[in-house]
Amino acid sequence: MDGLFFIWCSWIVIIYVLFFAYSNRKLVLVHILLIVFLSQFLFQYDEWTINSSIIYLFVIAIVYTAHQAVNERMRIYAVSFILAILQASYYLFYILEPLWFLWIPSWVNHFLLVYVCTLLIQQNGNRILSLIMGKIISDVLIFVVHLQNNLQYEILQLAWLDQVAMVLVLLFIWSIMESVGKYILNHSRHTQKKEV
Repeated sequence: MDGLFFIWCSWIVIIYVLFFAYSNRKLVLVHILLIVFLSQFLFQYDEWTINSSIIYLFVIAIVYTAHQAVNERMRIYAVSFILAILQASYYLFYILEPLWFLWIPSWVNHFLLVYVCTLLIQQNGNRILSLIMGKIISDVLIFVVHLQNNLQYEILQLAWLDQVAMVLVLLFIWSIMESVGKYILNHSRHTQKKEV
């Protein structure tokens, strides 16, 4: 879709943050608007082009990760590499065995990334950081494999932003399910205490 899903999700998030969210509103809006604005510019290095919004995303993820405690920072980096290897191996297996993946939708690997990330990290902010860095590292790994085999691969382009938007939407759905589950659990405990 070359960035259309990313743009739609970005504007939905901007409207949600602008009218419904109450914490860190200005900072989130600035980041999202900068990412949308930078997505139209390309960074050229030799014969490769990289979308400048992805460079901005990587820098922001590194800056926010640097503000974490050392143990949490190492956990984010480790989970990022685990997710990168998961995404890259899924993609390479998909390339090598296309018949096996004939009946599996393309978004299944995004669900696997979110599932593994939620198993390894508890906070949603750290999950977002590790997913973004993991997706960037996996795209670089896939690019290196293609480069060694003299194959063409467009690294970190608008289609990549669509994939990240899909992953973050799935993470948002997962966090809503967690919140609903916690609410139901707390409500059932509260009603059980009243009955006793």
